[in-house]
Amino acid sequence: MSIIIRIAVTTDVAGLRHLEEEVFVESDGLLTRGAFYYHVRSKNLLLVAENDTSEENRCVGYILVLFRRSKARIYSLAVVNEFRGRGIAKELLTRVINIVSSMGCAKISLEVRETNQKAILLYSKYGFSKEKRLPGYYGPGSNGLRMCMKFMDGAAESSSCIGNMY
Repeated sequence: MSIIIRIAVTTDVAGLRHLEEEVFVESDGLLTRGAFYYHVRSKNLLLVAENDTSEENRCVGYILVLFRRSKARIYSLAVVNEFRGRGIAKELLTRVINIVSSMGCAKISLEVRETNQKAILLYSKYGFSKEKRLPGYYGPGSNGLRMCMKFMDGAAESSSCIGNMY
C-alpha cells in the first residue's frame, strides 16, 4: 500500500464527498460538494490521503483545518473504514500539526464525540488536552469534547497565521 498526502484540488471534490458519505452519518452535518469546493479554493487547509496503488488514485482520508486570526481548528478528520488502522489519521494529524505550528498559530482545537474514545486517545497522544465538555454538541444526548493544543504562550489575539500558509 502506498499513500500520498497532499493538498486537495478541485478534482478531488467528488472523491471527498463520497468519503464523507461513507464515514459520517447525516446527523453529523455532512460537508456538501459545494462546501468542499469552497474549502479547496479558500485559505483553509484541506489535505487528502490518496491510495496511489489503484488505477483511480482513490481518496481514502482527509483532514480539514479552518483558520481564524492566530488560531486553527480541525473541522474534520476522516479515513474510510477499510483503510483504518494503517496510520493514515496519524500522518494527516502529524502533517497538520507541523504546518500549523510553522505558520505561527498560537492554538489548534477540535471537537470530538465524547464516546469516540479511539479519536480522543489519538488526539491525547499528539498533545491535545480536553478543554471543555459540550453537552448536546452532536444533537440531543450526544455530547462533544473540545480539545486543544497550544503552540505559543501569549500570542496576540489580533495576529494572523493565515498569511503564513503558503
